[in-house]
Amino acid sequence: MTPKTEGQDSDTDGVGAPSSDHGKSRHSGGRLIVITLEGHLDRKWMDWLGAIRMAHERDGTTRLWVAIPDQPMLYGLLMRIRDLGMTLISIIPEDRR
Repeated sequence: MTPKTEGQDSDTDGVGAPSSDHGKSRHSGGRLIVITLEGHLDRKWMDWLGAIRMAHERDGTTRLWVAIPDQPMLYGLLMRIRDLGMTLISIIPEDRR
């Protein structure tokens, strides 16, 4: 079973706009980061990756908003992305976008 789906236009799913706390984006006790992946990831993987929001972009990428409380969780998330066979394009803290 492949995690990617094809032929989807840009749309957004999940919780509304990320929260902000004194210039630093935070959610559920962690720093909010935006991960961009090549291809459109099926929405069924959102919970498994811990994403609070997902967007399929028109350029064929997927953006995920994830709250990361510490480095071990970030490394675990990167291993899950690797296990899905997705190509990582970028990881950007929400407060630097």
